[in-house]
Amino acid sequence: MEVFKSFVKFRFIDKIGIWEPGVSIMGSQAVSFEQYQFLSSIGLPDRLPGSFLLGGMVELASWMISLESKFTEMGIFSGLGSANIRATPGPGQVLEFTIRLLKTSTEKMIFQAEGKIAKEHSFEASEIALQRVRIELFRSSEDLRVLFDQIGPDTSGRI
Repeated sequence: MEVFKSFVKFRFIDKIGIWEPGVSIMGSQAVSFEQYQFLSSIGLPDRLPGSFLLGGMVELASWMISLESKFTEMGIFSGLGSANIRATPGPGQVLEFTIRLLKTSTEKMIFQAEGKIAKEHSFEASEIALQRVRIELFRSSEDLRVLFDQIGPDTSGRI
């Protein structure tokens, strides 16, 4: 697999809540005004792009891989079974993600995800596949540990 080392980096997860090793991880993100207006830059109505919802699911699943591997691996998106988006949030609303591990191998992990906006089920995705890669190909594991301290764990009890 050819690995591309340069990519646009959005941060879709603000807090990591509960992590149950080998089972699931929960996290959240407050939608910024800039994210909400992203589509207006290409002449479309203001709303959070569905790709940002999927991005949050993938980022949180990648965090699970990093945590499970003690920051030696991360996940790169490699496939999706299906996604269903019933509602998208507005600026300032909080997205709550729950990611569940379905299958694991030495090469990839498969997840299912669901998301809530204001406690209402709003989107889900099945068979999110992430290729497992060595973290040092992309970033310093020590830098990632610092970032983890910045975004989690969530101790508010909200999630």
